[in-house]
Amino acid sequence: MNEETKPLTAEELSALIPEGYALVEKEGWIPREQAEEQIRALTFDREIDLELTRCGAKSITAARALLNLEDLRQNPEGMKAAVGKIRTENDWLFTREPLMTSGMTLAPRRNADVESMTDAEYYAYKKQMKGN
Repeated sequence: MNEETKPLTAEELSALIPEGYALVEKEGWIPREQAEEQIRALTFDREIDLELTRCGAKSITAARALLNLEDLRQNPEGMKAAVGKIRTENDWLFTREPLMTSGMTLAPRRNADVESMTDAEYYAYKKQMKGN
C-alpha cells in the first residue's frame, strides 16, 4: 500500500471535518444538528416498526397509519400503550398471538437431503436427530 492510498487515521479524518458539520453519504456536508435529527427520526421509525412487529402486526404500513406519530414523537414512552390500544381496537390487523422473539428453537429437517450435505452438516444433522 503506497502513501497515496493509505487510509486516513481517525485524527486525520477529524481534522478534515469542518467544525459543527457531519458528512452524510448522499447529501455531503450538512450541519451536525441536521444529521443528528435524521438519526433520531430513523431511530424513532425503527422503534415503532419493531414494536408493531413484536405485537404481530400483519401490515406495518396499515398499523402505522392508525398511530398518531406526532404525539408519539413528543412522548415516545407511550408507544407500547398506543400500539396496545390499536391492537385491541383493530384485532383484524394483528395476529392472535404476539410474535415471540426469544426462546424459539428450530426443529430439524425430517426429510433432509443427506446426499447433498457436507460432512460437517451431516454430522451436525445426525447429532441433532439423536437429541430428539
